Amino acid sequence: MSNVIGFPEKDDGTGYILTERKVTGVYVNNILALVDNGNVYLGTKGEDGVEDALLTSMDDINRFCLMWLAINDPDVIKE
Repeated sequence: MSNVIGFPEKDDGTGYILTERKVTGVYVNNILALVDNGNVYLGTKGEDGVEDALLTSMDDINRFCLMWLAINDPDVIKE
């Protein structure tokens, strides 16, 4: 997948991954998540892609993130 990922030249540790003018992923320091063909790859941010990737579904990663926020920062998901 390294042929579709481009990181900004000035990297402050967080950012969005753009593929064909569309946001397809995010990263924070060494954690990176990328969507490709409906699959989510979660892993370590490498030089130009995801290393040690875990393949999961969009539904599973969304549910996981909501559960994580509900436990660790409930103010984020107030109605």
